[in-house]
Amino acid sequence: MALELKYLKIVNGLDFSQLQSALNSLHFWANEWQLPISFDKCYVLNIGKENFSCNLYINNHVLPNVSSARDLGISITSNLSPTMHINDTWMTCP
Repeated sequence: MALELKYLKIVNGLDFSQLQSALNSLHFWANEWQLPISFDKCYVLNIGKENFSCNLYINNHVLPNVSSARDLGISITSNLSPTMHINDTWMTCP
Protein backbone atom coordinates (compact mmCIF):
# COMPACT_ATOMS: atom_id res chain seq x y z
CA MET A 1 0.00 0.00 0.00
CA ALA A 2 1.28 3.45 -0.87
CA LEU A 3 0.13 6.91 0.02
CA GLU A 4 -0.37 9.41 -2.77
CA LEU A 5 -0.57 13.02 -1.76
CA LYS A 6 -0.50 16.35 -3.50
CA TYR A 7 0.39 19.32 -1.36
CA LEU A 8 -0.30 22.75 -2.74
CA LYS A 9 0.89 25.84 -0.99
CA ILE A 10 1.15 29.38 -2.17
CA VAL A 11 4.44 30.53 -0.79
CA ASN A 12 6.54 33.57 -0.49
CA GLY A 13 10.03 33.64 0.89
CA LEU A 14 8.77 33.51 4.48
CA ASP A 15 6.56 30.45 4.02
CA PHE A 16 9.37 27.94 3.42
CA SER A 17 9.79 27.14 7.09
CA GLN A 18 6.06 26.41 7.35
CA LEU A 19 6.18 24.25 4.22
CA GLN A 20 9.22 22.34 5.55
CA SER A 21 7.41 21.87 8.85
CA ALA A 22 4.41 20.40 6.98
CA LEU A 23 6.73 17.99 5.13
CA ASN A 24 8.31 16.96 8.44
CA SER A 25 4.85 16.31 9.88
CA LEU A 26 3.93 14.26 6.80
CA HIS A 27 7.04 12.11 7.26
CA PHE A 28 6.27 11.60 10.95
CA TRP A 29 2.65 10.64 10.16
CA ALA A 30 3.69 8.22 7.40
CA ASN A 31 6.14 6.53 9.77
CA GLU A 32 3.51 6.26 12.51
CA TRP A 33 1.10 4.54 10.10
CA GLN A 34 3.91 2.49 8.49
CA LEU A 35 3.28 3.97 5.04
CA PRO A 36 6.42 4.15 2.93
CA ILE A 37 7.20 7.34 1.06
CA SER A 38 8.49 6.84 -2.50
CA PHE A 39 11.17 9.50 -2.54
CA ASP A 40 11.79 8.98 -6.26
CA LYS A 41 8.21 10.21 -6.88
CA CYS A 42 8.53 13.32 -4.69
CA TYR A 43 9.42 16.65 -6.23
CA VAL A 44 8.78 20.38 -6.14
CA LEU A 45 7.04 22.07 -9.06
CA ASN A 46 7.12 25.86 -8.92
CA ILE A 47 4.19 27.36 -10.79
CA GLY A 48 4.33 31.00 -11.81
CA LYS A 49 6.92 33.60 -12.55
CA GLU A 50 8.71 33.44 -9.21
CA ASN A 51 10.83 30.36 -8.63
CA PHE A 52 12.07 29.96 -5.10
CA SER A 53 15.44 28.27 -4.78
CA CYS A 54 15.27 26.92 -1.23
CA ASN A 55 15.70 23.18 -0.89
CA LEU A 56 12.89 21.19 0.69
CA TYR A 57 13.49 17.83 2.36
CA ILE A 58 11.62 14.74 3.47
CA ASN A 59 13.68 12.64 5.90
CA ASN A 60 16.92 14.27 4.72
CA HIS A 61 16.10 13.53 1.07
CA VAL A 62 16.28 16.68 -1.06
CA LEU A 63 13.17 17.09 -3.18
CA PRO A 64 14.27 17.93 -6.72
CA ASN A 65 12.85 20.98 -8.47
CA VAL A 66 11.24 20.05 -11.78
CA SER A 67 9.87 22.17 -14.61
CA SER A 68 7.07 19.74 -15.47
CA ALA A 69 5.21 16.81 -13.99
CA ARG A 70 2.60 14.27 -15.04
CA ASP A 71 -0.28 13.52 -12.71
CA LEU A 72 -3.42 11.52 -13.45
CA GLY A 73 -2.55 11.60 -17.15
CA ILE A 74 -2.16 15.36 -17.32
CA SER A 75 1.16 17.06 -18.02
CA ILE A 76 1.64 20.22 -15.98
CA THR A 77 4.42 22.73 -16.59
CA SER A 78 5.71 25.53 -14.40
CA ASN A 79 4.21 28.14 -16.74
CA LEU A 80 0.89 26.22 -17.05
CA SER A 81 1.24 26.04 -20.82
CA PRO A 82 -0.96 23.32 -22.35
CA THR A 83 1.58 22.58 -25.11
CA MET A 84 3.35 19.68 -23.37
CA HIS A 85 0.06 18.01 -22.45
CA ILE A 86 -1.29 18.40 -25.99
CA ASN A 87 1.92 16.99 -27.48
CA ASP A 88 1.97 14.05 -25.03
CA THR A 89 -1.68 13.27 -25.75
CA TRP A 90 -1.27 13.58 -29.49
CA MET A 91 1.73 11.23 -29.48
CA THR A 92 -0.34 8.47 -27.85
CA CYS A 93 -3.11 8.64 -30.47
CA PRO A 94 -3.15 5.83 -33.05
